[in-house]
Order: sequence, then C-alpha cells, then structure tokens
Amino acid sequence: PLPSAFPFVPIDVYPPAIGTPVAIGSYGAQFLTTSQMQTSLSPTLVFGSVQKVYTFSTNTVDVLDLGGSAAAQEGSSGGGAVDSAGALVGTITTSTVTGPTAGRSLDAITTSYIRGAYASETGTPLSSLLSEATSSAVAHFAAERSTLEAILVSAISG
Repeated sequence: PLPSAFPFVPIDVYPPAIGTPVAIGSYGAQFLTTSQMQTSLSPTLVFGSVQKVYTFSTNTVDVLDLGGSAAAQEGSSGGGAVDSAGALVGTITTSTVTGPTAGRSLDAITTSYIRGAYASETGTPLSSLLSEATSSAVAHFAAERSTLEAILVSAISG
C-alpha cells in the first residue's frame, strides 16, 4: 500500500539569480558499467552555483545553467538543484556529455517554469496536486491513464 503522503523538498516559487549557491543531487551514471548501475549506483552530490539563466519565450527565468561538475553526466536527468534555504529551484534536464565534467554544462528547468506550465496545461495550481492526499492523486491519475497511454503510444508510433 502507498503511504498517505510522500515527503518532498519544498518548491521555490522564484527562480534563483546568477551566482546563487546550489546543492546538486543526481545519480550520474555515464562512467559506470551496466553491472555497477545495477549493484552499486550511488548518489552524486555536488555544490555549485547558477552560472547563467535562459528563457523560453518571455523575460522569465526558465532554465538554469549549473556549470560543470561531477553531476554533469548521463543519468543525472531528474535530479535536483536546491538553494541554501533547502527549496528545490530546478530539475536537471540536460548536460553536455563529452570532455571533462568540470568543463561541461548542466542545465535544469526551474521550478517556477514547472509551476507555470502545470497551471497553464491543467488549469490547476501545482500546489493543489502537491497537497492532495495520495489516494486522491492516484484516483485522478487512474481516470486519465488510458488517455495518456494513447498519447504516448501515438507519439512513439510516430
């Protein structure tokens, strides 16, 4: 059975500025063998700062460049960047994957962008989903499962 609620890191409302210190956590796996990934995958935790910021279409901060570090490798997608207050400010999405990790670029979608996109696409604030009881969230997802499955199958089939 699922727990009634899952613990989570608070989500920051405002994106950090260039120079903001962050802790970056992921499961970088680019340099591991398949066997190591299955038996000894360890978390990667590094400290860095926001190097650059980017926008998709307006003057908002939508993407953070977190610079190069041990987290800048394949497998880190989905990891998080947390500010000094302990709030999630970004979710890792892309990285350059060649050359020494210190010279790479690790990028994260800002939580402020995720909040806005979720509200725009669902008509509901993300905070509503996060405050919802697990059983209710599962029931809502179950009702949408076949629709979402059809979208995914169509996209994969091409």
